[in-house]
Amino acid sequence: MVDQYETARRAQMTYRAEHQFPLLERVRRRGPNRYQYVSPLNGWDDMRRRQAFFRPPIPDCLASMQEAVEYVDSRIDRSRPDLAYMPAPPRVPYGEAAFISEIRLYVRQGMRGEVLSLIEQLNELRDRHDSRNPVLVRSSVVVSDGPIFTLTFYAHDAVDYHQMLQDDASILGDEFSELIQQVNALCRRVESIHYTDRSDLDFYPEN
Repeated sequence: MVDQYETARRAQMTYRAEHQFPLLERVRRRGPNRYQYVSPLNGWDDMRRRQAFFRPPIPDCLASMQEAVEYVDSRIDRSRPDLAYMPAPPRVPYGEAAFISEIRLYVRQGMRGEVLSLIEQLNELRDRHDSRNPVLVRSSVVVSDGPIFTLTFYAHDAVDYHQMLQDDASILGDEFSELIQQVNALCRRVESIHYTDRSDLDFYPEN
């Protein structure tokens, strides 16, 4: 099914180009057969443009993709540059990162402010010790049982990512570990998800 899916994705990319699909799509792969599409939106107007593109009739390339896909879900996140840590230059230039790790913080009700404060303290600690590893942050837009914050890290590969974690823990010391423990205690759940970059399946609009 993976080969069928990726063949259908390439046909889909061709269809998008021929019909002026207006939005960027970046693709990541999780494990043997799960994919994530990331499509930056500049507000609800972009969402409406996306929805308008997918009105019937359904093209053949999309129908063939549906045959290869068992389950689809979606979420809307808001980029939080105010919470990001962005060293210049980063240890791994963004265009060279083939491994992406997301830490999702499912925050307990009423604990949002405390978690935001701890994320800021972690960034101050990274800055104080001149960490070269950027951390991007997104927050969930629509949730029913508490906020979700997603922290994204970039590395060359899985080995490089785990070495990065060890290096940061060594450089940032006990204060780093204590802050992480405080964050975890304020969460219902903490989820770690790893992806490999699949830029060969990305779609770039012409405009």
